[in-house]
Amino acid sequence: MQLVCDIMGADKPLEELISGVIDAINIHDDLKVIIAGPKERIEACLNNFEYNLSQIEILDATDVVTNLDQPTRAFRTKPNSSLIMGLNRAKEEDCDGFVSCGSTGAVLVSSTFILGRIGEARPCLASPLLNQDGNPLLLLDCGANVECKPEMLLDFAKMGVSYMKAIGLDNPRVGLLSNGSEDKKGTDLVKETNGLLRNSDLNFIGNVEGTTFLTGICDLVVADGYSGNILLKGVEGAAKTIFRDFIIYSKMHKEATGVMDAVKDIMNKYDFNSKGGAILLGVNKTVVKGHGAANSETFKSIILQAYEASKGKLVDNIKNLL
Repeated sequence: MQLVCDIMGADKPLEELISGVIDAINIHDDLKVIIAGPKERIEACLNNFEYNLSQIEILDATDVVTNLDQPTRAFRTKPNSSLIMGLNRAKEEDCDGFVSCGSTGAVLVSSTFILGRIGEARPCLASPLLNQDGNPLLLLDCGANVECKPEMLLDFAKMGVSYMKAIGLDNPRVGLLSNGSEDKKGTDLVKETNGLLRNSDLNFIGNVEGTTFLTGICDLVVADGYSGNILLKGVEGAAKTIFRDFIIYSKMHKEATGVMDAVKDIMNKYDFNSKGGAILLGVNKTVVKGHGAANSETFKSIILQAYEASKGKLVDNIKNLL
């Protein structure tokens, strides 16, 4: 299993991300990581670790794509960047996937151009979550495609099912995000997509609302990128607000120590640093986009996430379903 890791363009220094690379290869001895970035700095950092030399390769990239770069322009004008060189290396037959914590737009655009789309499907971003029982839940699209057609959402559902199968779920239940559980509820896009999903071979359970999608009613939720992104950020914002209130309350009331311990456990359960990143579905290799503020634990998680998805034949599953 060979994965290319772009260690530039994130908020943290490359030394932090390389620590995550070492942690990942120490877990799987059949994993080789190709680190894309400035060779001298990478070699100097690696001298601080003990690792199997056969599991690391360096791809010398002297330039970097930042969040200030316009995605399409970056693809065309920064061929020596870790992102572009890394994706070109990932395109080769002996590689299985690519991970990065750089610019989301640049990763999306460059991955689509370099790796190529699977058939006519529009690539989308899928965000792995946990439901209230701690089981995997996938939300897609979470921001790549703001304006969609019903056929696109059907493809998103098929790609989401492929991902859930790749991580071990045999017959994932598909829900469609709407403002009501009844089939007649929702926009024209939702109603037409509902009909397509009803007539598909997928395990479609119907419309789901923002108040119920975390309850375990389904295993993946399909939405257009506009609605999906709002739902995702709304949940994140609400959780942060509630946790903040608990922290303030515990500081004001000494008897609330036990409550605060419970809150910390819950926060750790949903901490993005240990959960990985968003999956770019619809391109010809496994691509995982990590959080820009990723630390070593996060980077290890997204590498392991890409490893498991590639081991589960994610791309082949998508090709078969599409």
